[in-house]
Amino acid sequence: MGADVEVWRPLVAVYFTGRDIDRVLCLMQQESGGNPNARNPRSGAAGLMQVLPSWAEVFGYDVADLFDPSVNLWISVQLADRHGWSSWSPYQRGACR
Repeated sequence: MGADVEVWRPLVAVYFTGRDIDRVLCLMQQESGGNPNARNPRSGAAGLMQVLPSWAEVFGYDVADLFDPSVNLWISVQLADRHGWSSWSPYQRGACR
């Protein structure tokens, strides 16, 4: 993993365990490059894991909260638990397995 992603390993380990830590870091590298302020101009996906704004609202957060790494990872846990890793397009394409 790149240094921009590895810096997030301790925080990722708060929310994910085992093999999932490396999977999340891999997805993070693909999605945001480790930039917590990343935003997709087409979809509005935001933050480290590029969470869609609609998910922020589902979980009671404001869209701006997606730029908070802890909130972004907490929502990512919920998505992974409820919908699996295919919630992220790099995984759908075969990356980070």
